Amino acid sequence: MKSLLFKHPAVAEPLSSAPSKLKLFKLQTRKMSSFAWRGLLSVVAIASILSIAPKAMALRFGDTGTEVSRLQSALGIRADGIFGSQTRSAVISYQERCGLLVDGIAGTQTLSTLASGSCLALRPGEGGSGGGDIGYGPYVVVVPGSSSDRLAAVNRVAPGAAYDEAGRGSFINAGRFSSRSNAESLSDRLKDVGLPARVDFRP
Repeated sequence: MKSLLFKHPAVAEPLSSAPSKLKLFKLQTRKMSSFAWRGLLSVVAIASILSIAPKAMALRFGDTGTEVSRLQSALGIRADGIFGSQTRSAVISYQERCGLLVDGIAGTQTLSTLASGSCLALRPGEGGSGGGDIGYGPYVVVVPGSSSDRLAAVNRVAPGAAYDEAGRGSFINAGRFSSRSNAESLSDRLKDVGLPARVDFRP
């Protein structure tokens, strides 16, 4: 017996062939999720790079290149692009004068103070906050002589060195310290580059 039921064309059409708003919504949601996921991954990647950047920006003994040359120019020493003992001595001297961590490595703090000029190194004999141990105290790093060439050579290791006078005549004052060991440290670095430095006690 044949069915006498009448089927409307819209009802007779299979559901799978009709456009489904639910399917369209799922597809759009999937696309948005993929876009959001890629955005999140981008943010994570950028954050990772930024967290590594400060380590990569540190310049240390043995490094070479244009960044080292820029550092040397900022420190007032000959810019040959090689981070050797002279550059390390200049970095240490700068860090001491500016009250930074003294490690001989030009890290983000050292580089940023050099770039911004925010560290005003104390002239020898001057006191003040932020200068750490250098700039005051009874232990003076003395370099005999008064030629401009010698002063320039001392300033490469101890930026801020200046002419000074005592009973025996003029000399180059490379810095004053409250600690003899810190004064001896600077004196040794000056000797390493061929300068006849010594530490005098001048209360």
